[in-house]
Amino acid sequence: MSVSPFYPIEPHFSGQCKPVTGVTGAEDITIDHANQFAYISADDRRATMANKPVSGGIYGLDLSKPDARPLLLTSSFSKDFHPHGIYLYHNDKDEDVLFVINHRNNGEQQIEIFDINDVDTLTHRQSITYPELVSPNDIVAISPTQFYATNDHGYPPGHWMQPLEDYLGLPLSTVSYYDGKQGHIVVTGLQFSNGIAISPNLKTLYVAEIMNRKISIFDRDTSNGSLSKRG
Repeated sequence: MSVSPFYPIEPHFSGQCKPVTGVTGAEDITIDHANQFAYISADDRRATMANKPVSGGIYGLDLSKPDARPLLLTSSFSKDFHPHGIYLYHNDKDEDVLFVINHRNNGEQQIEIFDINDVDTLTHRQSITYPELVSPNDIVAISPTQFYATNDHGYPPGHWMQPLEDYLGLPLSTVSYYDGKQGHIVVTGLQFSNGIAISPNLKTLYVAEIMNRKISIFDRDTSNGSLSKRG
């Protein structure tokens, strides 16, 4: 018997919120705190479900300006762009790289890698795809070329098994790892793996499982990228 992941949550935020308009289908957001700049992935999924897909995009928002509005940063990129999870990678060499999951119109799943030359300028470096990138949801990078991505389902989008996975809560979700040359499945048996995060020392990985209502914690082997569950 499946259990719905949706239940009431009482607000407990002491600050103030206000809507930021100008983006259709905002899905994920990551913040460059040093430069007070946010990157937002957005895609009109209703249009895609109606078989009338329109290009999505990465938007930038200057957080230092109270009245700033999102600015499209990928207008010159491919029209076949439907971004989902994103991750901002920064290292001691002052390299800033944005990793973006892209669900292409033909069903192919790709990771788009953008170099950030200036805070509001993205330069596309490469597209990566591999068989283990089945139904990617979120991503976290450990270098300019290596990353982990959650597969929220064990079967690809459009497959008849996906709704069954959701309805029965089947533990077929996984985490894939791209080592810079090829992909590997490093975690199996998850129930709708969604958000993913990593500790600053790159030794602990956190994966949110929606259908399990929990965060799974993994120790990371820094020599080969393998993961072992801690709790």
